[in-house]
Amino acid sequence: MPPAPADPALLSATRDCLAGQFALAIDEDGAAVVAVLQHQLDHSKDREKLRPLHDGIEALRALKPHFRDKLDAAVRKRIDAKLSPEPDLFSKTARFTASALTLVTEDEVQEEIAVGNTSRRLREATGDELYALNTRLAVVMGVETVDDERSPVNPRVFARALLDVLAEMAPDTVSRLATFAAHDSTLLQAVATAYRDTNAMLASQGVLPDFRRSYGAPQQVPGVHAVSHSGTPDTADPAAIARPAVPRARPAAPPAPVPLAAPAAPPPTSNLFDRLLASASAPESLVTDLVAAVFGRLVADPHLSNAAKTQLVRLQPLVRRSALADRRFFTDPGHPVRGLIDAMAELGTADASRHHVEGRLPEEWLAEETQALLASDRHDPATFAAARDRLAALAQRHDDVLAESDAVVRSVRREEEERAAIRDSALELAHRISAAEITEVSAQFVYPMWRPVLVQAHRSTGLGSTRWNADLQTLDDLLWTLTPRGTADERKRLDELVPSVRDRVWQGLIRAHLPPTQIELRLAEMDHLHAQIRHSPAAVANAITTTAGLGQGITDEVTATLHISNPEILDEGLARGAWFEFTLDDGTHLRARLNWLSPVQGACVFKDPALNRSFAISLADFRAQRDAARVRAVDGPGVALSCIEGALSDRAREFGVDPGPAHSA
Repeated sequence: MPPAPADPALLSATRDCLAGQFALAIDEDGAAVVAVLQHQLDHSKDREKLRPLHDGIEALRALKPHFRDKLDAAVRKRIDAKLSPEPDLFSKTARFTASALTLVTEDEVQEEIAVGNTSRRLREATGDELYALNTRLAVVMGVETVDDERSPVNPRVFARALLDVLAEMAPDTVSRLATFAAHDSTLLQAVATAYRDTNAMLASQGVLPDFRRSYGAPQQVPGVHAVSHSGTPDTADPAAIARPAVPRARPAAPPAPVPLAAPAAPPPTSNLFDRLLASASAPESLVTDLVAAVFGRLVADPHLSNAAKTQLVRLQPLVRRSALADRRFFTDPGHPVRGLIDAMAELGTADASRHHVEGRLPEEWLAEETQALLASDRHDPATFAAARDRLAALAQRHDDVLAESDAVVRSVRREEEERAAIRDSALELAHRISAAEITEVSAQFVYPMWRPVLVQAHRSTGLGSTRWNADLQTLDDLLWTLTPRGTADERKRLDELVPSVRDRVWQGLIRAHLPPTQIELRLAEMDHLHAQIRHSPAAVANAITTTAGLGQGITDEVTATLHISNPEILDEGLARGAWFEFTLDDGTHLRARLNWLSPVQGACVFKDPALNRSFAISLADFRAQRDAARVRAVDGPGVALSCIEGALSDRAREFGVDPGPAHSA
């Protein structure tokens, strides 16, 4: 069904909640940020870092009386700019392109690297909340989907807003970035809090979209909160039940209820069911027989576990009562009872009993949900929809468990880790080289020499590990030794540090598995650069101490790594857990669930539950098949659909009614 019209009042409340909660969290942690900067100032042995740290502390103290209000306004302004149909005035909120990087200043490149690294960490840490918020935001905006990169709640919006406010008082780029870096952990907590509380606020206002797991249900349940077993409103977000609506958000009236009407273009089952009703002398008996036939096919399905079949059979009387009261069960693909059957079927696949979900077997969850439905003795659509959504959420978590042990997913992830290692290493090197005061020759030497070392540390021990941090420290020391030095103290430290750096560089190149001859060449080149630094007169050293910049070759490579993590994936319904039907070369169809989508290379890993197998295709191949009408999005595994179609066909033949080509099988 098309999306509902936009709700401007609720959209404003969403913006207010995000900006208010983010600004409040950052402001409340201000003393901790100042303490971080003060600690760095007290313990820094690098004189060049003292002034930026001191200036950062003074900037935060000057901003303190108005920091919260300024940050609130900055976030609002950026969100409004994203929502505006006019071109985005804040172009920095999006990544630079390869061509644009040649037109911006060195300061802007350094800011982009810092914001890019921070935004990536924020996205990884808040993935679930961000996805939920973007999905809810699409409902509020009245659109089908919200693209992550252009989303008004993209983590870059918050990172850039903070940098904007800091720029008002921080005198230069170095102090501004030092202050921004001190907010690292605070930013993570603030963005996570803003996302969480805004999701809770929207859930409390009835924005309960279909997270592509509700098997044909409407996008949300407008104006009506489904009732859980305890009698409290079910928000489809258990954690949101315990959280009150955020006071800053202005409540908006829920949208008007949308009737569960039959689709404008009825599916083939609608015509066949109507023809069967017209030929039946006792319509109620026909409905009862059809329900029994549907459940007979469910019990005979070899792909369902015995546990799932047992619980489905227990629900047959309740489903029969529902179908007698609402015959759209046979004609509406989005009927909640169909979605419930599909959710139970997916959670009860043959391999499900081997894996626990939140400490319990799927069959235990199925039994509990079935018992609750029977105990309530209700057969209205809202009750079935609530049960469907709860089981769909469990099925999603179960799928996540299965993905961890899936051989195809593991293979793609290994490739993903290789690319991520290159991306993160390139960014760290570019950031540190751009901030160092070294010559262009030294920059061109350090980047290709040390990148394999960082890549190896990333692959073997992970980003942020002890080895990774030690190799970054070696990089910082190496850059310091390649900076021309003029004072006696600096030259003394240079003489003391160079042997240690040389030894650590040698060990790093060995860990990176470089050939011995290449290691010798690299060390000889480094010795030559160090000799030049040592023999440069003090006056000359002072004169040439300028930032070299990245250089065009390094800039182009860094730009490429930025775009590895953004493979031009717009929102095409490719959310984990989404279902698609593929048309094979022999004309047969299979339904598969998107089990994993690699964020770096765009490989799609699908799981065919019927055959309990996974397969991977590239995003380009998926798009080509979609454009050729060989793949289409569907509402779920289609267990209910196939059983209903089969039951209708059987009864049609009994009554001498032609089932039509769609039901001839």
